[in-house]
Amino acid sequence: MEQASADLSDASDAAPAPHVTRAPTPIPISRRVRNLLILAGVALLLLIVWAVPALLGITLGGFAVAMVLAVPVQQFARVMPRSLATLLAFLILLAVLILAFYVLAPLFLEQVGALIRALPDLLRNLQGILMSALETLDRTGLLPRSPEDIASRLGQDLQASLGVVTGNLVGGTLGFVTGTFSFALTLFAIVFVAASLLANARGFKASYLCNVPRRYRYDALELWDTLAHALTRYLGGLLLILLIQGAITAVALFLIGVPYPLALGAWVSVAAVLPYLGA
Repeated sequence: MEQASADLSDASDAAPAPHVTRAPTPIPISRRVRNLLILAGVALLLLIVWAVPALLGITLGGFAVAMVLAVPVQQFARVMPRSLATLLAFLILLAVLILAFYVLAPLFLEQVGALIRALPDLLRNLQGILMSALETLDRTGLLPRSPEDIASRLGQDLQASLGVVTGNLVGGTLGFVTGTFSFALTLFAIVFVAASLLANARGFKASYLCNVPRRYRYDALELWDTLAHALTRYLGGLLLILLIQGAITAVALFLIGVPYPLALGAWVSVAAVLPYLGA
């Protein structure tokens, strides 16, 4: 008996038992508690968005940048690691932005300033055209007051409105282009969010699929791929359309001698976010 015990002891010392990992102990949560936790999470998220309004813009901006860069990242990832592909895509984007800033920004600011200085003359020309139209309507008896009173009232309202819009535009443009600390911080946050989304796209996709019931995972995968493809193509196409419309407008206005072609081309690009409005 003692010999058997010794043999067993020697055998146990020679071949230790393999370590057995135990699954984590599940924590049962009732449906009511789960719903309360979800509501609390949503309420906390809304509170954060309300307290920090820039957070929503940063998140959406980072998501949009990630969607636009998703296609080049996928192309680069075929010949290099995904992390290097993401870095290369951001470097190309940074180079394009720096080139546009140093080449186009001075011309843009100069033309915007010239356009603002020319607004009084433009308003006087507009008042002359308006007076001609009002005199025509007055001869037909369609005006409740004299053309001079109506033109004066409209001119004052238009000048006041343009003054407010111009002040906001100049302040916003200068603050955006010169790059205050707040803008730099926001830009860094947008780039960080976009880089995180691009670098961890597979992890997010795996987490999404793991939280879907098994019998719906094929449909969930198809929804993920279709939605990602549609958003990427839409945002990329929208950006391309904005650039094309602005460039064609600026070149055409320059060729026919219209002043401020770059500023007006930029306005067409911004307004073209709503289809046909820019043109």
